[in-house]
Amino acid sequence: MSYKRSIQIIFSLALIGLIDAIYLTVKHYTGGVVPCSLTEGCDTVLTSNYAMIGGLPVALWGVFYYLLVIFLVWSGLARAVLFGLVSTALAASGILIYLQAQVLNAWCAYCLVSAGVTFLIFLFLLFSRPVAR
Repeated sequence: MSYKRSIQIIFSLALIGLIDAIYLTVKHYTGGVVPCSLTEGCDTVLTSNYAMIGGLPVALWGVFYYLLVIFLVWSGLARAVLFGLVSTALAASGILIYLQAQVLNAWCAYCLVSAGVTFLIFLFLLFSRPVAR
C-alpha cells in the first residue's frame, strides 16, 4: 500500500481514536456513567488507580496523543517521529491491556477500541511504502 493511502487511513483511524478518547474524557469530568454493552467492567477500569497518570485521566492523554498523530499526519512531518510516537503509544496500550487482564480482571470496551486503533495505525505505518524523494 502506498504511503499516501496509508496516511489517509491513519488520519481516519486517529479521528476515531480521538472521538473515543474525548468521549471518555468528558464522561470522566462530568461523572457520567460509561455504558458497556459488550463487556462488563468499564467502571472498574475507568475508576481504578491506573486510570490516572500525572493527575490526568488516561483518556485525556489519549486526546493529546490522537491530536498529535493528526497534526503529524496533516503536516507531513517526519515519518520517523510519527512511528516513534505510535510505537510508544502501542507499548503503553499493551501495559494498560495487561493491567485490565491481570490486575483488574475487568475490561473496558472503549479502552480496547483505542488500543486497537493504535495497533492498526502502527501496522499501516509499518507496512506502507515511503514516498520516494
